[in-house]
Amino acid sequence: MWGQYLDELEYEKTFPNTEFQFIRNVGSDEFIDFKTSGQYFVEEKTLPAFDREVWKSGLYPVNGQLLDQSIDEIV
Repeated sequence: MWGQYLDELEYEKTFPNTEFQFIRNVGSDEFIDFKTSGQYFVEEKTLPAFDREVWKSGLYPVNGQLLDQSIDEIV
């Protein structure tokens, strides 16, 4: 996940969180809202920003996309 909305959650010490919910339009991947309901924890790792080559390739996760892989496997 990425976006300025995460900055506010980080400052408020509510994200990262053990439990959270994405709110989307029915039948759409459009992200509407994000709610936390678990416990805050300090993240183990933060990935660096994607470089130009990754952006050009188009091989990067979309914001809000659910991935079945570890953080170390992401480009």
